[in-house]
Amino acid sequence: MNGSLKLRKLIESENFILAPGAHDALTAAIVSKCGFEAVYLCGYAQAASILGRLDADLLTLTERIMSVTNIVESAEIPVVIDAGSIFESAKLVGRIIRAYENAGVAAVQLDDFTGPGLVDEGNLLPRGIMLDHIKAAADSRQSRDFMIIAQTNARSTLGIGAALDLAGSYIEAGADMIFIKSPQTVGEMKLINESINAYTIINMDLFGANPVTDRALLKEAGYNMVVYPDASIGTTVFAFLKQLSDLTPRKADFAELISRILAEI
Repeated sequence: MNGSLKLRKLIESENFILAPGAHDALTAAIVSKCGFEAVYLCGYAQAASILGRLDADLLTLTERIMSVTNIVESAEIPVVIDAGSIFESAKLVGRIIRAYENAGVAAVQLDDFTGPGLVDEGNLLPRGIMLDHIKAAADSRQSRDFMIIAQTNARSTLGIGAALDLAGSYIEAGADMIFIKSPQTVGEMKLINESINAYTIINMDLFGANPVTDRALLKEAGYNMVVYPDASIGTTVFAFLKQLSDLTPRKADFAELISRILAEI
């Protein structure tokens, strides 16, 4: 069974899917062998593994596909890709979707956040452009089992009402699953799932602030999938820095060392 069909069957069977993040073929294989049903690859983790920098905008499509192909082959479980929002046109979106699908990816996530750093209203993609991207993605896939995930970051600046409104238009454009980023309370999480007529996904940054992390509560709120984008890259970086801190004769302060190195990459 191919990855996209397997993922869709899992979701349609009302399974609550846990998808840890992996940044390369080795970590993806480990996720698979530990019994998880899916694995997640976010843009900054992919960039870090290829370029040594947390900047996905620097990656070419060729670099992305080469990395993803290795991950798909090693994982043996559905692979979900965060493709971000670095698209010049709907035609390019279509090409990227076809390339990912041909590489064996099960689902691709498109983002309406275009700027670096913190989200603000000025760096959200205009609704019309995001809708064109989603339509192009949905029209370009070869199989209906291949899932299009639409992410909106509007909650942070425009409020939950605006985020829900955008999500509804994304579903109409062809998105199979919705990701409203940064809900502030458990109540908002439940509202999202009560209001949206589509599958839903949420991310839990292991090193970030989340209103709730308990898996049972996330399932109760109505989510179909929870992803942990920094599960491998975050753990790897922090553990390696700790090891190097222990080895260095200078015995540098660990927190200061982490801050300095992360600022440079």
